[in-house]
Amino acid sequence: RTTFSFGTGTAIVRSELADQQDAGNTSINLIGFAALQRAFLRSWLANVTYNRNNTYVEAFNQFGTFDGVGATVGGLLSSRLEFDAGVQYFRGGFGGQTEQALSSINGGAQLRFGLTN
Repeated sequence: RTTFSFGTGTAIVRSELADQQDAGNTSINLIGFAALQRAFLRSWLANVTYNRNNTYVEAFNQFGTFDGVGATVGGLLSSRLEFDAGVQYFRGGFGGQTEQALSSINGGAQLRFGLTN
């Protein structure tokens, strides 16, 4: 079984801090997400996601617009052993300024063992 979901909206951000280059500016950004999920082999799921969002970055004392993509896969290896793994990549910046662009990639995996049935 395969499912697709999505959502969209807008984010309005107004800079009020006097020490920022764009103080007093208002920006309107399109935000949203999309996700594709596929179930296979009875207990396994694979997901691919995209997300666009506005986030406050405390280190820069500003809001930024970020795009992210991710992929996960997981399922039962046996009746008591489950495996999950995923990777995500984010990239974005502040007000279209490429000199303050940020990016991050991270991933992880886990094995979960059930002690009782």
